[in-house]
Amino acid sequence: MNLYKYILSILFPVVLSVLTFSCKEEAGIELFQNLDIVGEVPIQEGSLRCTVLHGGTINVYGGVGKYDVFSSDEETVQVEMVENRYMRFYALKSGQATLTVMDDAHNASEICISVEPYLRNIWLYEVGYQVTADDKELQTCIEEELAVSETWRDARLQLLFDTSEGGSCQIYSGNSALTDEGTRFTWTPEGVSVISPEGNELYLSRSEDFLLPENIRKSRALGPVHGAWEMDLTEEFRTKYPSVKSVRKILFYTYSAD
Repeated sequence: MNLYKYILSILFPVVLSVLTFSCKEEAGIELFQNLDIVGEVPIQEGSLRCTVLHGGTINVYGGVGKYDVFSSDEETVQVEMVENRYMRFYALKSGQATLTVMDDAHNASEICISVEPYLRNIWLYEVGYQVTADDKELQTCIEEELAVSETWRDARLQLLFDTSEGGSCQIYSGNSALTDEGTRFTWTPEGVSVISPEGNELYLSRSEDFLLPENIRKSRALGPVHGAWEMDLTEEFRTKYPSVKSVRKILFYTYSAD
């Protein structure tokens, strides 16, 4: 073997490995939106739209080694890499955030998530009362007074989430608005707190004790969600009837889970 062939036999594996690694470095990362109904869809123009409280998954292909994923604004969109196969994102407030996925060779791909407010309508289909007083006649009187003056019957809560914890609110009973323009609300698993522009607060707390199973259809998968909130009116009625112990209005609601 002459010297040329000897040197070539040594350098050829090295050159081949360098070329192979270079090709891997240049391997692009491809992103596909994962939709339950139609399957994978290539992401066009590097952007997606969603609403607050929603999100999705994006399948990741190509690149070298493991992926890392970052959000330019985690207060707007949170994201995580799952099993080094896809990224899962969730929208927390309206706005925009850029998601970047990067591999071990520093190949990167970006996608812009535009988040819009999310509208949720909640319907009240029944109103009940729970009055506690030593005087039975007073108890009946208060219940009748509540029934005659009821404004929440067949009401609809229109909640427009601009963050995952709340947004703007309108409450309607028939064609009449029960809240003023600019009313805000905060949302928790326990209930809804509505604050009017004047600073008045109305808290609707979810109370499992007041659920009536016989009046509430069982929820089915992707079907309506049912529950109940209560309004504590004790202090309001105690100014008129000092001997009253407790006055609560029970609001039974339903909404579609999505």
